[in-house]
Amino acid sequence: QAYQLCMGDRSSEPKAQKVGGFMALCQETDSDDGFDEESTDLEGGDEPILLDEDPPPVRILLIAFMFMFQGYGCMVGAPQHALKTKLGIEHSQAAAFQEATASFQLAKLLMRVCQIAFLVLMEPSGIVYMAYVVMFFALWVPVIFVWGAGVTGLWVVYLQYILGGVAVGLFEGTFLSVISSLGKNTKTFAIMGAPLGFFVNNTVLALLTECGMPVVAYYYYNALCLPFAMYIFHMHRPQEVKAAKGKGCDVFMNSMNHAMDWLPYMLVWFVAKFIGNFVLEDGFPLLFNTFNTGGWL
Repeated sequence: QAYQLCMGDRSSEPKAQKVGGFMALCQETDSDDGFDEESTDLEGGDEPILLDEDPPPVRILLIAFMFMFQGYGCMVGAPQHALKTKLGIEHSQAAAFQEATASFQLAKLLMRVCQIAFLVLMEPSGIVYMAYVVMFFALWVPVIFVWGAGVTGLWVVYLQYILGGVAVGLFEGTFLSVISSLGKNTKTFAIMGAPLGFFVNNTVLALLTECGMPVVAYYYYNALCLPFAMYIFHMHRPQEVKAAKGKGCDVFMNSMNHAMDWLPYMLVWFVAKFIGNFVLEDGFPLLFNTFNTGGWL
């Protein structure tokens, strides 16, 4: 009876009196909730709620992502070959030099796994800034110690490549996480910066090297790009929620405590990621790391 009265059936006055209190509640709810079932507008709102609409992409963040991967490109290919030559690495030392450069991949792996520890001390955007700074110092290591001071020890290779691996390991996922609120289109443009960074090193700078540019210019150029990348990121990144500051580790631990809510759905993606990274990390040394040995293949 109360339902019929709420829906407009007021044919029986005595019944209406019996449930008068309920009628008043229904009327109050209809008038005060501010929600119209026929639209997505909230009462008093100026604009409708738009669902599943991606905001316009912030395309300039592609540059901030690309400049970091230009630094990554200095760890392989022509710059690595020039570093090996400058150090005077002979055939008997080639394996030791290869192990030193492989420290880049190990450092990158460790930082990808352990970066959650940094969330206890800083915001995700702070990790991105730190990654830029670490890569900046990594690129200056060969310039200062090898080309400047004439150091020939392999420790300088370990120093450069460990710093570079730490920077890239901290950077990739954290950068994309920070800009997630800007939408999928922005992330798509940003990810395009990775191949473009390698393109600049392997095509544009390589061509200039063939025209007489000294190889050390790779390091100068890419190091000087990083402050601009930091500025672009600072100006165009979304503002982080203050309430979430310092809670990254707590969120991670809470997710691990409820792993069965999401782990079964992620297993297939873990397998795909493992295969992709296995090919990537094994393919790069084969494609880009060159050594002055007659039959290294």
